[in-house]
Amino acid sequence: MRHQLDLSKLRFVREGGEWRHIGAREVPTGWFEPRFDDSKWNRGHAPFGFKNHDEAVVVPSSPADGRAVMYSPALFRNRFEIDDRAIAKTLRLRARYADGIVVYLNGREAYRNNLPSRQLRAGTLALKKVTAAAQSAYLPIDLKPDMLVNGSNVLAIEVRQAKPLESGLLFDAELVANSVLQAELPQVAFLAVREGSMFTTAKMATVTLDAIASQSKVQSVTLHVDGQAIGTVSRPPYRFTWRPHEGAQRLRAEVVDVNQQTNVRELTVNGVQNIPPRVSVRIEPAGTQGDALTIVAEPIDDDGEIKQVEFLVSQGDRFDSPIVSVGTVSSPPYRVTIPNPHGEHRLVQVQARDDKGELGVASTHIGMKH
Repeated sequence: MRHQLDLSKLRFVREGGEWRHIGAREVPTGWFEPRFDDSKWNRGHAPFGFKNHDEAVVVPSSPADGRAVMYSPALFRNRFEIDDRAIAKTLRLRARYADGIVVYLNGREAYRNNLPSRQLRAGTLALKKVTAAAQSAYLPIDLKPDMLVNGSNVLAIEVRQAKPLESGLLFDAELVANSVLQAELPQVAFLAVREGSMFTTAKMATVTLDAIASQSKVQSVTLHVDGQAIGTVSRPPYRFTWRPHEGAQRLRAEVVDVNQQTNVRELTVNGVQNIPPRVSVRIEPAGTQGDALTIVAEPIDDDGEIKQVEFLVSQGDRFDSPIVSVGTVSSPPYRVTIPNPHGEHRLVQVQARDDKGELGVASTHIGMKH
């Protein structure tokens, strides 16, 4: 009688699988040990993260807190069963993460990257930010099969950011024995360009790409615009220039590694005659008794000049409360001071208009914290 081997039993942890997880203000003692009680931790399916990726789940700071709080580190645990560990001749972890990682298997540290070699404390950060392309790559990590045990096993992973307020935490992983997978594909990513980004038709546009080949080397990176190759670059920086036309155009980035493996990333951008201003807004305390607040706007116009910035504030805490102008500023610094509503909610809106009449808008809120 012929028997077919069930290869799924060799995939102990699946990509996109379910994990116990928590964002840690303080790292629990022995959290990576197999006997640690994680029953009160959150449960969710990977990929995990905060922003700028395709994360399915954010990492809350506690089991009772569902908010995406930027706490580093984030801790993950996955328990799996093995009947006979001898079946695992090789053991590979494929991990996608940003920025630094420590891997524990059954209470023993098995791998560490982009983190100090010393004991990690609650405030320890990763050594550097992971590049945009690397955030899309699953990096192969070979582990020792003899770290497995018959019965219950625990894979515990710690992920830390390099700059918690700037870089987005990211994590997904799979654990496979006797892997016969092909080499990982190279990855390519657009830098500072997103779906729907706008470029002025009045001048040449520049796009920079990031590329990585985790198991080999990048041979070339090519950018196509509406199906036409506009250039190929063999080493970084992978920078390309073209003249946008008015309307939508499709960008296609292609990376090739030295093993002739390829990967692509696509998005649509828009050519316009005038790009609207970009503007950010923040609230600062003012006055000696906390009786005032200053609204600060920072407008940027990529293809012209800022003509004026108008500040508007709602007159109540209902969603339909009227919003009225509290000041207009025509030159920097762009800021106005208003009375502190002392706990009452207010919507704040900033409208930046450029010299061609285009409008950029940003909003924030005034609430209890002010």
